Amino acid sequence: MSEPDDRREPEAWWFLLGLFLVTAASLAVEVLITRLLSVVTWYSLAFLVLAMGMFGLTAGAVRVYLTPEDYRPGRLGASLARDARRFALAVPVSYVLLLLVPLRVEPVATTVPLFLLFGAIVALPFVPAGQVVSAALTKSPLPTGRVYAFDLAGAALGAPLVPELLERTSLGTAVLLVAALAAGGAAAFARSVSDAVWLRRSTIAALGLVLAAGLNGSSLHGLVTVWAKGRAEDRSQVEAELWNSHSRVQVSKLGRMPASLWGGGKKCSPPLVRQRTIMIDADASTPLYAPERGLDDLGFLDCDVTNVVHQLRPGGAMAIIGVGGSRDLQAALRHGHDPVVGIELNRRLLEILEGPYGAQTGVPTNPAVRLVHDEARSYLSRTQQKFRVIQASLIDTWAATGAGAHALGENGLYTVEAWRTFLDRLDDDGVATMSRWSSGETVRLVAVASAALLERGEPRARPHMALVQSGAVTTLIVGKRPLTAADGEALRRVADDKGFVVLLG
Repeated sequence: MSEPDDRREPEAWWFLLGLFLVTAASLAVEVLITRLLSVVTWYSLAFLVLAMGMFGLTAGAVRVYLTPEDYRPGRLGASLARDARRFALAVPVSYVLLLLVPLRVEPVATTVPLFLLFGAIVALPFVPAGQVVSAALTKSPLPTGRVYAFDLAGAALGAPLVPELLERTSLGTAVLLVAALAAGGAAAFARSVSDAVWLRRSTIAALGLVLAAGLNGSSLHGLVTVWAKGRAEDRSQVEAELWNSHSRVQVSKLGRMPASLWGGGKKCSPPLVRQRTIMIDADASTPLYAPERGLDDLGFLDCDVTNVVHQLRPGGAMAIIGVGGSRDLQAALRHGHDPVVGIELNRRLLEILEGPYGAQTGVPTNPAVRLVHDEARSYLSRTQQKFRVIQASLIDTWAATGAGAHALGENGLYTVEAWRTFLDRLDDDGVATMSRWSSGETVRLVAVASAALLERGEPRARPHMALVQSGAVTTLIVGKRPLTAADGEALRRVADDKGFVVLLG
């Protein structure tokens, strides 16, 4: 390694640019690995990245403290170029290792060393990043305030950089591009002290990482996950894969298979139907039906307890929370609802419906349908439109947001305040319906809906409610006004016809 003259001080703007790029890359890597772990593990473990990132940065700072000779004034620029380049190369290494380690949470002793290994892999790139930041802040001859300002500015860029990258490319490609950014920081440090050797090495690393990113982005078979949620992934049926800051969305190839029913009635037999499967973060799935003869082919949707509301309130304006693959939209159109407003938090799902895949559903071209990219509770709070039906069926994608905290996209839907909003947006004869898994969730759902009704001044919640179950799914129907005897008779009639169980109504 070449050593510049001990009397040479780094050129300020090249030095500050190097720090800016490294801190931007550090924050971006942290968010990207969080997104990766949201796919390969569960969200509660994804935020292990925050802890291990801080651990790695601290270890890097300790390394600077223990080796002051490496960061004396004459060697500072070259040492920072070396550490930044190590950071750039450690990023793809850590990413690939995380793809290969099949992390599982099992009540066995093996889980302990597995977690330690996994945590070490996460922390790996942050150690050299911590060395760069610590040395730049404590060893630089430049004013500390100015250095710290560029440190913060780079971090401020890194976090919003991730959504922009993932909107345009895959996670693996984004990781490689961010690593190239760090290599660019190494080149800037080398340029600040005119170190030709480290400048050449860093430039080669940056160009190599950009080339690798281009190759990876040109195929579905690049650096992708092979393990997810503790099981091997079968990618043979994946036709498209899209990322954003809070999900990975895969679209399967078109096939003919039995229709997917979440809460199919006991007297129903799912027919064979052309469909794709949309998979979110390797766990939450939704079907995308491609009927050959239009909506007439989808009569089987009435066999799902999630759609029982159409027997009580056919027709009229309807809002659907979470459009998924459009099955709820298709059921609404079959029963004459107009307009049908589909509210979806995940823009990628709307892109699928508005593209060639969605054209096969017959939904986006229907003049009665309006698709809205928004958080449902926020949208319904703002709109002045009234609906005859508001529906939310199994909204549990567990979509972790990119906010840097353990926040799930649907957390705000299952609250008293949300039910209050739903009831406010109903017309006088309207009903809100929500389907959940038949478990303690059903009890909580009834409790929060009852609380919302009582807060509105209703003397009793019971007359407003109906509860229908089929298998693992229970559907709650709540009327703005008390449900009528005719509503109860309609429920019992459809339950007898399809094999549902009326628990309340």
